[in-house]
Amino acid sequence: MFYSSSVARQLDFVSVHFYPDHGKVDAALRALQVYAIGKPLVVAEMFPLRCSPDELDEFIDRSRGFADGWLSFYWGESADDYERNDKSVGGAITAQWIRRFAQKSSAMRADWHRR
Repeated sequence: MFYSSSVARQLDFVSVHFYPDHGKVDAALRALQVYAIGKPLVVAEMFPLRCSPDELDEFIDRSRGFADGWLSFYWGESADDYERNDKSVGGAITAQWIRRFAQKSSAMRADWHRR
């Protein structure tokens, strides 16, 4: 098993992709916590694909006790690019999330350096 203690000895860190479902932040946190096996745990891909930006924000905040890093899915364009070139609802959500995650990342880095 990827998340077993016997595998942990062979790992430097654990990296997973997580896309919480709407209304199921608690379930996503329980599922993520399975991978907290005593090695740094990084959520290496996430996006408010199946949940709201508020729910993904909550997922990040509540996983901070056992996860060590979070990377959002990123298509290589800035929020400004999405607002300029993609007038769809998906483009608006992506632009909003990029800005929100960048702001959250800055605050999380500041918190990390204070530890």
